[in-house]
Amino acid sequence: MYVIDTNLYIRALRNPAFATELESFQRTALARLWLSAVVIFEVMVGALSDAHTDAFERWLVRPFHSRNRVLVPDAASWRLVARMEREIRSMGGFDRKLQQRSFLNDMLIAATCRQTGATLLTANSADFELLNRVVGVRHLPHFPSL
Repeated sequence: MYVIDTNLYIRALRNPAFATELESFQRTALARLWLSAVVIFEVMVGALSDAHTDAFERWLVRPFHSRNRVLVPDAASWRLVARMEREIRSMGGFDRKLQQRSFLNDMLIAATCRQTGATLLTANSADFELLNRVVGVRHLPHFPSL
């Protein structure tokens, strides 16, 4: 089971060659691919216009929603995020990171991936290496060979 992080969708929106690579991976991995509700949120918040959010909705959200393949953080996810935050705070040196909304979003994505056994595909290795130390979330910086 795989989840693609926001940064890879944004890269695909900005880079046509990478978009082709992402679409190819999605076709190959479709049976094992899920979409995070947190990723939907992040992409829509960062959209340049309503037209861009509508296009993203049609291009990505609807296909996953219609297949019942959207991972939504539940109460257990939030409890796991609270545990992650406490453990990271106790390590020291991460106060700034813990104040960033984007890092809270990363913790939510990590929690839902951890709970479902999904592997996150992300270009944000630094944050997910830290989260991996705390909860053991699997992540890869590239598309796996299937």
